[in-house]
Amino acid sequence: MLLAALLIALTAATAFGVVYSVVNNISFLNSVKNVNCTGQCTATIIPGDRLSNFLLLHLNGKTDSVSGLSYMVWPLVSMKGYPVNLSIGDFIGYTCDGSEYQLLSINLTGDSATFEHIQTRTGPCPVCLSGNTTISTPEGQVNVKDLRAGMSVWTIGSNGDRIAATIIETSKVRVPSDHIVMHIVLVDGRQIYASPGHPTADGRMIGELTAGSQLDGSTVILAQPVQYNENYTYDILPSGSTGFYWANGILIGSTLKNSTN
Repeated sequence: MLLAALLIALTAATAFGVVYSVVNNISFLNSVKNVNCTGQCTATIIPGDRLSNFLLLHLNGKTDSVSGLSYMVWPLVSMKGYPVNLSIGDFIGYTCDGSEYQLLSINLTGDSATFEHIQTRTGPCPVCLSGNTTISTPEGQVNVKDLRAGMSVWTIGSNGDRIAATIIETSKVRVPSDHIVMHIVLVDGRQIYASPGHPTADGRMIGELTAGSQLDGSTVILAQPVQYNENYTYDILPSGSTGFYWANGILIGSTLKNSTN
């Protein structure tokens, strides 16, 4: 019923030239399954599954076309889904992790579509941290703007222990004037401003968090998109097996990990 209601709303929105915003439908967002596919692999998804920046909504009653929502990631990371139709051989569009996903086949009996993952090394995208973010280091809290390759930061090892690591890489990416970041506030008072596409330590994206979500041992009480007022976003990659680090006291992932591994 929920998916049917969304499809009706999507049809009406498309007819009047209006972009339908999925982010406002919290109950539907909570039902979306995020599918991961990296390296040499294929991913088979069903309506309600999201693969990278594409959310599959409907198989169009034939074996050569599907419809869904595409989430813009460049030059503006958008919280709105834009209606798209994909035919066999089409790609889902630009992604921020150096990947492309091509529609290979449609299975009407199984109500599924299969995509092939292709690593293209595209990017970068502004999916990083705000310029006022501080990073936990053995020398104390340091603004992300002041960190350089070779400096030390805290990371988490494969055994879960906090260990000192060396910064392998830093990034500073110019963003458009209308760039949006998420303001995330935890019940324990920690908060962060980061692009919706920035990864958490547990494999989600910041933009997927809603009030009530769990993050780094605490509960999100505010997850709000806001206008960003700086010209650049920032990120770092610590050495070690995880690439995780603490930003404003919150353990998160790095957007740079895929580019070096």
